[in-house]
Amino acid sequence: MKRHNFCKKSTNKVLRREKFLDTSISNKLHTILESSKLLLQCNFFLVISEM
Repeated sequence: MKRHNFCKKSTNKVLRREKFLDTSISNKLHTILESSKLLLQCNFFLVISEM
């Protein structure tokens, strides 16, 4: 569970940072990629911890 919370926090941090950045399309794409990467890593950890 701790890892899951960490993942949520990291993702929120990335999303929050995006709001401060210039809202250009490239920045939005970058943010989406960043948060997807984080989510993938988190899901990977979750799957492993479930095993």
